[in-house]
Amino acid sequence: MRAPPVQHSRGYVLLLVLLVTAILTVVVTSVYVQAENNLVTAQSVTAQQYATSRAELGLQTAIARLRQPGYGGIVLNAFTPCDLTTLGDDPFNCPSPPAVQVGPIDNGTGTPLVAGGGLQYSYVIYQRQYPANQALMVPGLLSIRAVGFYGYAGNPTTVEAIVEADIQPSKNKGVDAPGCTGGESC
Repeated sequence: MRAPPVQHSRGYVLLLVLLVTAILTVVVTSVYVQAENNLVTAQSVTAQQYATSRAELGLQTAIARLRQPGYGGIVLNAFTPCDLTTLGDDPFNCPSPPAVQVGPIDNGTGTPLVAGGGLQYSYVIYQRQYPANQALMVPGLLSIRAVGFYGYAGNPTTVEAIVEADIQPSKNKGVDAPGCTGGESC
């Protein structure tokens, strides 16, 4: 009796199918992961844009308050320089008064975030203290730091954005600011 011929191609098709399946699995997984990463990035950028817009709103609100007659009830000559180097570079730690702090403004959880719900902004108006060896101090120059939020109070995923500006309020002709005497603004 003769021995049957050896078939070397046996199992070749099964290995080829497994290899193609493995390659397709890697490709599909790669595309899925890339799409998910793009979605997360887009959501993060959107949240940051909302927070930045709300920080800008806080800054503009503070500037508008300083431009009101009587400086919106802010006593300009009551400001004392705030040394940020001792306060962790956070003007929200400046003593109030003389620093003016507002917020955070919170619209609550009843409205979706994209429709204006949640935390909005907070701001602080303060006078920055410059090092003694620098001639940067401009009389009447105030600094404003506004923080915008996208999220709800107490939520650890709330996004924050910070905007800062320096402003020198102009005198309001004929309007007495609180604490001023002599018929002219301080």
